[in-house]
Amino acid sequence: MSSSAEREKFRVAICGGGIGGLTLAVVLGNSNCSVDLYESESEITTVGAGISLFARATEIMQELGLLDELSDLATQPPQPNTGPRFRKADQTVDNVWFQKIFIAGPLHLHRRDLIDVLLRHIPPTTRVHLNKKMTSWFQDASGSIHMQFADASSSEADVLVGADGIRSVTRRCMYRAMAKKSEDESSDIPSPLRRYVDPLWTGILAYRSLIPMEKLKGIQPDAAGAKVITYHLVTYPVARGQFLNVVIFCHVPDAFDTAFPYPGRWVADVEAEEVAEIVKRFAHWEPEVQTVLQAVERPSRWALHIVRKLPHFVSGSTAILGDAAHAMEPHFGAGAAQAIEDAFILGRLLSHNLTSKSNIEAALRVYETIRLPFAQDVVQASQNVGRLLTFKSPANDGTYLPHQTVNELDGIRHMIEDEWEWQNSKGSVLEWERAERKLRELLS
Repeated sequence: MSSSAEREKFRVAICGGGIGGLTLAVVLGNSNCSVDLYESESEITTVGAGISLFARATEIMQELGLLDELSDLATQPPQPNTGPRFRKADQTVDNVWFQKIFIAGPLHLHRRDLIDVLLRHIPPTTRVHLNKKMTSWFQDASGSIHMQFADASSSEADVLVGADGIRSVTRRCMYRAMAKKSEDESSDIPSPLRRYVDPLWTGILAYRSLIPMEKLKGIQPDAAGAKVITYHLVTYPVARGQFLNVVIFCHVPDAFDTAFPYPGRWVADVEAEEVAEIVKRFAHWEPEVQTVLQAVERPSRWALHIVRKLPHFVSGSTAILGDAAHAMEPHFGAGAAQAIEDAFILGRLLSHNLTSKSNIEAALRVYETIRLPFAQDVVQASQNVGRLLTFKSPANDGTYLPHQTVNELDGIRHMIEDEWEWQNSKGSVLEWERAERKLRELLS
């Protein structure tokens, strides 16, 4: 077996400096890869506020030696036998519905804190390029990948990893190229692969806000409300408990699974008139919800989009991860954690002592084999929970589930708990061990 030093060094380009891209850079560490990270903005920053890391993601952070540092920045370290409380908040009395208990509760963080920790642990050998917005790429006959950027510059790599979010240029070029190849081979019959190029609006608008805790004395921070038809609300503390992260979900009637992107700006600041209209919709909810909503100032409105279930995360020597591969509805708060899992498996495969420039594509196929089915199961489960939180059938047939009696609510509760159960255990390291076995089998 060749040692790492004897293997030919290969070039890895990471497109995107978000949580997934930065985690990949950390995992690659001081491996045999030459790593370049391209970020489209003038600095590496983040959008959104709160983030929750459950057992699978915290297990990875433990493996990377980052968990203690992150725990110091969290509201509190992960606590055993805790979890989110669900309330039927349109009832002013007896509104506690149930609490989902986890063996190890989540780590609640501000996204900025996670980004900063990852940045501190990127090795100095990783070259970070700012203001580099990739506009296209292609792979030539020799296997080299050529990237073009908005500033008219270009670069080459042996591996391209698209961690460039839901509007991923990496995914767009990948699926357009795959579709064109299919059309060339089938007398120009339009390829169904083109349907995977662009994201779709979920029919959900999410209003996000951070509220200083001093404005909310006595409020239960870990609560989720559910109300029939269109709304539910999620809150949890971040930044060492200094702020309450609030997300109000508005499900636009009959707009689930639209076949088009949202027609307006996907992320926009909200004016006072729109805030007042949202608050009005919650007029009959419990007093604690009223207090939270009265403290909301200038939230941002997010039109939530997803990516169709892709048939591939890999093409040639290019792979996609995170939202570029499996953007999902946020009802588990698992999008970032799934990007972390992608980066962990992919990074370890690329830095493995069996992986060389000549067998990169084999290593990427193992990544797809391991991560695609799991991530897409999470996408589906999150969608199911979103329906259940508005008392709609997960079958997405537009029907409402009976939810007035105790027995009816218990039935919905059990469905929600079943969908959440995957968060209740570790497994990321075991997943890596399975990936390593497949790599060895493939390259033996």
